[in-house]
This record gives sequence, structure tokens and C-alpha cells, in this order.
Amino acid sequence: MSGISAISGRIRRSAFSVLLLVCFFPEIEAKEIPLKITHGLESEQFEDREVAQKALLKWALASGDLSITSLAAFVRQSDDPEVSHRAFEVLRELSDRDYLVAGGKGYLGIRMEEVELPELDGVRNSYAVLVVTVLKSTPAEEAGLKNGDIIAKVNGGGWKVQGAMEDFRTRIGEMSPAVEVSLLVLRGDERLELKVKLGRSPVEDIEMLNGDVGELDRKMKDAHFKHWLRKNGVEDFP
Repeated sequence: MSGISAISGRIRRSAFSVLLLVCFFPEIEAKEIPLKITHGLESEQFEDREVAQKALLKWALASGDLSITSLAAFVRQSDDPEVSHRAFEVLRELSDRDYLVAGGKGYLGIRMEEVELPELDGVRNSYAVLVVTVLKSTPAEEAGLKNGDIIAKVNGGGWKVQGAMEDFRTRIGEMSPAVEVSLLVLRGDERLELKVKLGRSPVEDIEMLNGDVGELDRKMKDAHFKHWLRKNGVEDFP
């Protein structure tokens, strides 16, 4: 009887342990990458591999931090260089998204001057921001801003008095990275509505930076990637 009791006790403890896992970690099964996705990544069809990579990113975003160790292990263990690279790209995308929301201030990536407009939407003597230089590899370049563009409004609001440039710089800097901003841009005789997703400024004053901002931005993201992996329990990652 004592043997039966001991076995029964172990069964109850085992069941209780499973119950605890289910109760406190209901999403624990999400750690495993779905086989449908891994099979898609290994497909001989390029389109299938592309679709599978997008599905892997969607799964990782839905799984949250629980996906990180599984992705890292998958990158290490895959014998197929392309499959490993695609999983690595998903890891980097997760890290880069985390980098954007981890702090800092938003930025566009332009050098600018203030200009006076003779008339804008029936208002005489308005003020605006002249784009002197669009810095390389910045949200401004990605959105299609060009040297010589005039930014007349931000999110529907313009400037009726002097101080447009300083107000523009302050407003953008107070916004969080990854926020989408609507700009009314005057380009010759054209009026353009451009949507710009702000980046995270890699330096305090982006206008003082020379060279390719993207290079510095990538270095910042590389450093964040290593820290982000360690924070999520991934050590000695290649």
C-alpha cells in the first residue's frame, strides 16, 4: 500500500506542477516555432520562404520575449545558411523595434533654416522651415524629403509668427521615436502631404553630425542588440 501511495503522491505532484505551468505560463507553448513556419523557411520555393519569414516575424511579435531564446537557438542550430539568416533578420527586427521604443527623442534628419512665406492658405506673412540638407540614411530621406523643400505645417499646424524653426525642432524632439508625423511640404508649385516615421536620434544634436547618420544609427542598434540578447538570457551569440 505504501508503494501505491507513493506513486499516487508523485502523480498528484506531477499533475500539480503541470497545472502550475498552465496557470502561470499559459503561453509557454508559444516558445516553440511552429513547424509550418520552419518547413516554409526550408522550402525550395523562394516565395514560400519569403512568406514564412513574414509569418515568423508575426509569430515572434505575438509571442513576445518568449520567442527570443527559441529564435536564437534556431539560428545556431540550422544547417541551412539562408534559413539561419532569415531567422537572424527576424531577431534583428525585434531588437531594432525595441531600440526605437527604449527611450531617446525623435528626429527627422535635416539641416534647416527659417523662411517667410508671402501667403499660405489665405494667411499673409506665414513662416515655415526650409530644408537645407537631407541627411543620408535618415527618416527624412526615407520619407522622400528633398533639399529645398519647405515644411509649412506639422500635423496640420503652421506658424503665423517668427520662431518656426525652433518650434519645429522642439516639437519633433518632444515626440517619441516611431511616431508618425504628417508634414505639409511645398516643393515648387506642388503641395505634398508626406508621412514620416520618426527615428531615434543617435546624438543630442543631429544637425551637428557630419557624414552618414545611418552608420552611427547602425552602431547604436548593434550595441543595443547585444544588450537586448543578454537581457533576454541569450549569451555568446555569434
